Amino acid sequence: MKKLQHSGILFSVFALAWGPLLGQTDFEGVNSEAELDVRVVQRVQEIISSTEERLASQEPIVDTYPLEEGLKEPRTMKLWMENEKAVKLTVSEPDENGEMARTSTFYFGGPDLFFVAQPFSRFIFIEGRLEYWLDEDMNVIPATAELLGEREGLLYDEANRYLGWFFGEK
Repeated sequence: MKKLQHSGILFSVFALAWGPLLGQTDFEGVNSEAELDVRVVQRVQEIISSTEERLASQEPIVDTYPLEEGLKEPRTMKLWMENEKAVKLTVSEPDENGEMARTSTFYFGGPDLFFVAQPFSRFIFIEGRLEYWLDEDMNVIPATAELLGEREGLLYDEANRYLGWFFGEK
């Protein structure tokens, strides 16, 4: 994972990257990468919670993705939009029996991914780049820049495939 070692630089980089979203005071007093990780995760959880509250009164657009080989039922997709932009997308995921018992959720910050929750992992994006890979309990999992880059590509491909279905690329 590509991170800077000096906490002053860390604060400056993250304050610039997340400025409009997080505010300058969110990283004051950060003394280590571990503390920064905790604060980033906490702030992302707050933003997701706020987004969920805002979207709770809205009806999503609902569709199904074509039945894929090996699955017993098609994926159900739900898309929440604001100002003609995707904000949240949920997609049902198969369990080991091919039944749609799980869900992946994609949150968008403008045209970019912001946060992705999949059945066994979570992912935080900063300025559209995957920066944090987390376990299902929101604990940071150390990952190389190469691994993060590969997963980032896969997550964008997946989100774009499902969004494409909603926007006429059927």
